Amino acid sequence: MGKTEKRIIEILRFRAPNSVADIIIYDSLKDLKQDQIDESLSKLLEKNIIAEMEKINRSFKLTNYDSAFIRETIKLGDKEIPRLINGNQSRIEDINYAMESLAEYADKLETKFEKKLNKQIQTYWLSIVTIFGVFIALFSFIIKISNHEISSENSFWVTIGIGFANLIPLIVLLVIMLLTIRMLFTFKEK
Repeated sequence: MGKTEKRIIEILRFRAPNSVADIIIYDSLKDLKQDQIDESLSKLLEKNIIAEMEKINRSFKLTNYDSAFIRETIKLGDKEIPRLINGNQSRIEDINYAMESLAEYADKLETKFEKKLNKQIQTYWLSIVTIFGVFIALFSFIIKISNHEISSENSFWVTIGIGFANLIPLIVLLVIMLLTIRMLFTFKEK
């Protein structure tokens, strides 16, 4: 028995005792071509390992489920939902419960992703404000230094030092502004 046949049997065993549409088998084996899958299905049919249940909407099931574990529930998030099984009378409330659980799970995921997105947006804005503050500081520093004339009595480095000393109040104000903005963003986050 080939690798593809074994994979098909595992798909059918996992979905036991329900029959499985060929579309689900194709989707489960996306890495293979449809011709390969059809060839393997034909081999399994010839060996009577599987049976074709419907001809129009092709579906298959194993002919023998002795070693197959039949799952009675499906896990959705943190909930166990009753599985609809061939032959059982499906209860409308089982379907309602499954739909409600699916909607609840989708809402939880949406809330989780919204929180992550909002946090990421705040991080981007914080980075933009910080970069903007750094550019303002550098621009102010350059302008302040260029306002001082370099005289022959002071060296270049002394002139830069004097310019930097004159900028200390501006630097302190920019740092306070950036810290305040950072605290506002982190406070909103909580």
